[in-house]
Amino acid sequence: MLASLADSLADLVGAAVTFISVRISQRPADASHRFGHGKVEALSALVQASIVTGSAVFIMIDAITRFGTDRTVDAAPFALAVMIFSTGMTLALIAFQKRVIERAGSQAIAADRMHYAADFTVNLGVITALVGAWIFHVYWLDSVIAVAIGIYLVTQAYLIAREAIDTLMDKELSAEDRARIEALVRAEPGVDNTHDLRTRTASGVIFIELHVEIEGRMPLEAVHDVTDRIENVLEKAFPSAEIMLHPEPTGLDDTRLDDRIAIVEQQRR
Repeated sequence: MLASLADSLADLVGAAVTFISVRISQRPADASHRFGHGKVEALSALVQASIVTGSAVFIMIDAITRFGTDRTVDAAPFALAVMIFSTGMTLALIAFQKRVIERAGSQAIAADRMHYAADFTVNLGVITALVGAWIFHVYWLDSVIAVAIGIYLVTQAYLIAREAIDTLMDKELSAEDRARIEALVRAEPGVDNTHDLRTRTASGVIFIELHVEIEGRMPLEAVHDVTDRIENVLEKAFPSAEIMLHPEPTGLDDTRLDDRIAIVEQQRR
């Protein structure tokens, strides 16, 4: 119960952070933030991960301290009823958040949902510990489950933090998505080749930057039509994408990001 209380207090702070970050992330781009404010959700997720980690450490320290003490659980029936009610409400919230994430793609809410999914597991553990101590008098089960809950929470915090860091570090889309983008662009009439594809995500928005090689003698208006078609195709495939295309003459000998990355990758091997 103490572990659940600590986690619930962390939930309160986390929910407030999520609410504020989602509000900020929805602000339109301005003169100082031309890519928008989406990355604030990743910062929120890092805060959530820190809160979860702190709760887990507190839980595990207390559980280890109490291990081996045959302390009965006071008001066990009432505590059990509270935990069953709390578990049901948590499950309903997780289901609602899933629907919101599917519609909005919010990283902050996804982190919050992961937190509450961990809470659901915590609550099941607490119920098991209460039943074990109250009915079967297996008091050590309380500490064992609390430590297991702490380990689980640390694992969830790591997953939240890793995804947030990937966003803040502008990690590329998956190799499959990158290949799909290049295939769609190269399939368009008038496109000879592509290079220097760069992608990243923030708050459910995908940013795509790409150099498109087009016949150099093609009139500017025709080049514009080609890039318009490419943008339409990519927007259908990636509805939340913001796309920036750089058309250039086919075979132009210039310094390319792809070449620089190839050198870096070769040096790492």
